[in-house]
Amino acid sequence: ICGVSYYDDTHFPEEYRGNVFIGNAVTCRVNRDTIAHEGSTYTAVLEPDFIKSKDPWFRPVNVKMGPDGALYIADFYNRIIGHYEVPLDHPGRDRERGRIWRVVYTGSEKTRPAEFTRTDWTSASDEELVEDLGHPNQWVRRTATNQLALRDSETVSPLVETMLDGPDNSALQRLHGLWALQRLGTLTPDRLKAFSGDSDERVRVHVQRILAERSDWTDVERKIALVGLEDPVSIVRRNAAEALRRHPEPDQEFPLLDALKASDKKDIGLVHVLRMAARDQLNLPETWSLVLSSPHLHYYERTLGESIAIGSPTIQAAKFLM
Repeated sequence: ICGVSYYDDTHFPEEYRGNVFIGNAVTCRVNRDTIAHEGSTYTAVLEPDFIKSKDPWFRPVNVKMGPDGALYIADFYNRIIGHYEVPLDHPGRDRERGRIWRVVYTGSEKTRPAEFTRTDWTSASDEELVEDLGHPNQWVRRTATNQLALRDSETVSPLVETMLDGPDNSALQRLHGLWALQRLGTLTPDRLKAFSGDSDERVRVHVQRILAERSDWTDVERKIALVGLEDPVSIVRRNAAEALRRHPEPDQEFPLLDALKASDKKDIGLVHVLRMAARDQLNLPETWSLVLSSPHLHYYERTLGESIAIGSPTIQAAKFLM
């Protein structure tokens, strides 16, 4: 199993969007999974194979979505695939052949053509790159973000900010625009706050992810993360918990414990991140002083003892558990 690729484009029909394609060099197939979720916890659901080959030499060792929306498959193309099968000098080992397949949709459903927006993003103008932040293809969006981050912040940042302040931007443009400003070093706490309540949950998720990457939080940034623990969408709450985990402070312990007690226990990803975040606050001696002196300790005692304090490598945690 190799070459996992998530499909994020509109060239393939709806059935295949958001799918995961996986090369299976042993069975000569490209497997396909859809993604199901329980809150913020994602699981793969096995679907019918995307490609089945009768050629026993077909060995898909890598799968990538291209900037044109096509799926590219690197085919090792060999009779023998393992060093354990035969000696390295066995004449059956092919040392000359290999193939790259380009898979496009040719059916009747109306989809985006498999075409390249451009072939050289380094020569694109700043304005073109800002436009590409909203492209339906994830590869294009990320490449545009990377290029903007490498350019002069004094010229690029105003363009991105104008787009963010405009009425016609898409959610994808907004979240990638925020990342571009973050990497340029020009993203302010106030702008993050302005987008922390965005109508699109994807933008709110990435506000929390950006917070996780920032150092030396201001009070505004810490408040954004704490408010994120109460977001109606669980994946936003999960990313807020991760941001708080990376920036521990004693006052964050009880909000994290409250979020943990209120969480759906079937959402194991959210529960796990909340536990880690609450644990990491306990690594600060000041947090234990706050917790142990709280008149509400009895309300949190079982939660602390069962799943959090046991992971804190501190003397205070050991005493609490004993």
